Amino acid sequence: MRAFAEWLGNGAADAAASVVFHSEERRLLFNCSEGTQRLCIEYKVRLGKLSHVFLSRLDADTCAGFLGLMLSLADAGHAGLTMFAPRGLEKTLSTAKRFASRPQYPLHVHELGEDEPSDPLVQNPLFAVYALPWLVDEQLQRSLATQKDQVKRHCGERRDEEVPEALSSSSKNEVAERIFVTYAVRVADQKGRFVTERAAALGIPRGPLYGRLQRGESIEVEQPDGTRRTVHPTDVMEPSSPGPLLVMLCASSPDLVSQMQAPSGRQRLKQWFQRLAASTPTHRQKRPVCVFHFLCAEVFSDPQYQEWALDVFGADAYHSVACESFSNQRITFRGQAAMLERLKFVDWNWFLEPWTAPADPRARTTSALPATWQLAQPLLRFNAAPRTTLGWALPESHAAANHGWSRLNVPREPDTLKRTSSNNDSKTYSVLFLGTGSALPSRYRNVSAILVDLVDHALFLDAGEGTFGQLVRAVGLDTAKAMLLHRVRCIWISHMHADHHLGVGSLVALRTRLARELPQSERLGTAMMPLMVLGPRLLGRWLEALAELEPMSYIFLDNAALLQSDTSPLSEYFPQTLGIHLRTLPVDHCPEAYGLVLESALAAGWDQNGSKEQQALPVPTSAPSTARSSDNAAAAASWKLVYSGDTLPYDAGLIAAARGATLVIHEATFEDGKEAEALLRKHSTIGQALGTIESMQPQRAVLTHFSQRYPKLPLISSAETQQRLKANSCLLAWDLMRLPWFSKDGEQAGSRTLTTTPPAVANSDVVSLFLQRLLTEFASEFEEPLEIADSELDAELASSEG
Repeated sequence: MRAFAEWLGNGAADAAASVVFHSEERRLLFNCSEGTQRLCIEYKVRLGKLSHVFLSRLDADTCAGFLGLMLSLADAGHAGLTMFAPRGLEKTLSTAKRFASRPQYPLHVHELGEDEPSDPLVQNPLFAVYALPWLVDEQLQRSLATQKDQVKRHCGERRDEEVPEALSSSSKNEVAERIFVTYAVRVADQKGRFVTERAAALGIPRGPLYGRLQRGESIEVEQPDGTRRTVHPTDVMEPSSPGPLLVMLCASSPDLVSQMQAPSGRQRLKQWFQRLAASTPTHRQKRPVCVFHFLCAEVFSDPQYQEWALDVFGADAYHSVACESFSNQRITFRGQAAMLERLKFVDWNWFLEPWTAPADPRARTTSALPATWQLAQPLLRFNAAPRTTLGWALPESHAAANHGWSRLNVPREPDTLKRTSSNNDSKTYSVLFLGTGSALPSRYRNVSAILVDLVDHALFLDAGEGTFGQLVRAVGLDTAKAMLLHRVRCIWISHMHADHHLGVGSLVALRTRLARELPQSERLGTAMMPLMVLGPRLLGRWLEALAELEPMSYIFLDNAALLQSDTSPLSEYFPQTLGIHLRTLPVDHCPEAYGLVLESALAAGWDQNGSKEQQALPVPTSAPSTARSSDNAAAAASWKLVYSGDTLPYDAGLIAAARGATLVIHEATFEDGKEAEALLRKHSTIGQALGTIESMQPQRAVLTHFSQRYPKLPLISSAETQQRLKANSCLLAWDLMRLPWFSKDGEQAGSRTLTTTPPAVANSDVVSLFLQRLLTEFASEFEEPLEIADSELDAELASSEG
């Protein structure tokens, strides 16, 4: 028998803590945060034998990755899942069925209340799983009560009109009862060694009788004097060893830890643990114990926590700790990091090196902990069986990669773009691509997400699973949190496919938590403007369901309300408060699918006081004069960004709206030659996307949303495709690519930047150089195009090795 438990996520910003238990026949997953699929792909953790998922609490850090995982497993023909979670999950999943339904997939949900189950949750000959729930009262402020009123004032005050019902928000302030669950896996006892010398002394012939004794059967053996003697397994086998007990201890809430450390809670946990860890009289050894700690920074820094754990679980127990305080010091997605190093040879200024946290001298390190305590990292495993392998282990290939994953020494230019919340030039707008793949994540590309940085404000265009983790790796943890709290004003979602919106809940919940930590004066001040979430109608219902699980402060607006933005009272809010104008366009992809036109308020015909002008100012297409009038200056500050979302090509409405745009971001899911598949799935090929862009005639364009069958780069090896990319000043997007695209004063934003003037020459030259270096660096990939299935899970499920 072989069994072990290993960390999958280690508590980093892009890999919240999760554990996978492996046995010969099954896999158990404890917590399923955002990025779980991508972690499995990165570290080759096979999911074909996954049978059960256990959630320790209901929030983004524990369950935000489950929907994406379930959809992928269902589409790959997986046999089905059984879930155990605190009460409330079934209601949430019921809401999700409206946009993520797989009716034929066997999914069984069991909700846990505050009472301890009398029987094991799961029991078979190899292991048993037990649960100990905790009911914790937490003071949760579910929203900032004044947010909707602020928007209403902006939207309806001037016109004395009622704000449409499309505008909704969560506005509860209450003490919430949350259930946390501690799980334990007790591995089956390991049989003792069969002693052949004893069997021979008892006259047992070699053969099938040995096997019967090893299976626990008693046999009769004829003696030399003709009598028959009964031989029991204990006569020829050494005593069995007690199987290890693996405890999954979620201690991510200070309120929960306080309850556990109180005399009554400590006694309750001790009694539960001692009952499960007790050995039988036939055991000569104590049952080994390993505790996986899921901690928040506040608990990890508490010196009394370790003393408490030693008291409850004993001095002989093994421990491992997952916490963001130290986990961000490691690169999580090494394939992405290696790709970005290669891309820096293509352009050292556009591609960001993944951020890692510096060592925190205040945090405890491995040297400060006992030898049996380990800091979590992906694939760090505790071997539970066989007994000879008991203890911590790390695959050699992974250990080597952790210390030397970087294979390239990229030269640094003196004016390399620094990692800040915005560009060095405070007047330069940029787009930061956080996910450029489609459908499923891969090692190199996450699912769809773009951050539009407008210096004073920022907004997300789509937010697939893992968006915030990607933002952290792009700009750093502190900067990402400050950006989300103080500068991100809007999250816009194009449609309800999972790869475009499953990261929204985490963004809203995290912003709410950060806001709660602010002083009351700052929380209600101008620094905390409302967070608007715009998307299809179903997104609003999904956020309402998520807001029942954890605090979420947001205001939702149905995208349909912005189809006729100039006649809606809501149209005044964004020009007045942010200086931008939003307009949605229906596109042909799925029900309630939209594209977006985002432009400066001046370009849309709003003056600097928030009043509607008679005529919109044109987006500049040529260099402004040196001494320009106020009108010319205003026109130079006009811009337009158009995002296609997912769509069939040549959409007439999108083309008309995007004509002459400053920047167009268009999907290009498939390679040329796959037009039939693109039509079936209502996507665009690279050639079709370029044809659409040619009709739009923008100053510059970027292609994104590539199928994960092209894991490193899309197929653009043909000379015709390369020429069309150059002619249309069109680039290809990668994850953690930050592209400056507009200067507020209309001037060139830097020597390595796509310029606003003159676009026909300068931008074409930049794209030509980019493509030339790209083709050189990735020549081998073009010679032998690397294609994978749409889902790496297919191969995993087909594997017999699990």
